[in-house]
Amino acid sequence: MHVLRDCTSSRLVYGLCNVQHKGNFVRDISIIWWMIDMHETLLREEFEFFIIICWWLWKNMNDKKYKYLEKDALELYSLGYHYKENYQATQGGMKISRERVVPVSWCPPDHGWLKLNFDGAVFKKINAIGLGAVVRDATGCFIAGLSKRVDNMPCPMTAEALAALDDIKLAQQLECQRLCIEGDAVDIISALKSREANLSKIGQLVDEIKKLADSFQEVQISQVKRCRNTVAHFFTKEALFVHNMRYWRDVAPDFVVPNLLKDVPT
Repeated sequence: MHVLRDCTSSRLVYGLCNVQHKGNFVRDISIIWWMIDMHETLLREEFEFFIIICWWLWKNMNDKKYKYLEKDALELYSLGYHYKENYQATQGGMKISRERVVPVSWCPPDHGWLKLNFDGAVFKKINAIGLGAVVRDATGCFIAGLSKRVDNMPCPMTAEALAALDDIKLAQQLECQRLCIEGDAVDIISALKSREANLSKIGQLVDEIKKLADSFQEVQISQVKRCRNTVAHFFTKEALFVHNMRYWRDVAPDFVVPNLLKDVPT
């Protein structure tokens, strides 16, 4: 009971999950009644996340005892969060049907091209934005990815524009000549494809992206649905847990591997 409810680590993790103030954390109730109380108090998704966190707390205790390894509260929250996100991503679209269902996912570029998918999101609770990108080749092979957090930046449109800017800079570092750029932000993609001057608050960012795009031999820009931009979305979510920016090259991080494998062309 102590490791799941009363220790410092558990209380810190529950605080990050925003459930500590909702459930009964009084010490004089048994674990069974505590679980029942949490089930009755929390919403369904909150309770599912709560159970996932309980499992990671228990595993962390065993790792500390037998492997002399221990994770802090932020790491435990991050592990639980990604577990929940990956599970929901794989389960959310499942339907029972006799008809053959053709999955809608990422489409690879032509041979000799690289494809860059970008995404941006606002983290309202911490007044920051997250930027994410992934670069893959025609076989679906992971080339590079990044997650970046910018504090004191609450604008969704600016988040998407900055994501596109950082991501095309990433593609420049890879020294590719032919690049496909995809995102699910309609306004940003439209602005990048337009030949007219952009007078909005993201106008300078759009101009800078266009100038960088001119450095490539060929560039294609497309707007896609969120279901075709899933991996970039996960890199964006990871930005919540990074300090400034994190970059991956050649070897993909664990939290996107399941979705990368789903996108590999058959």
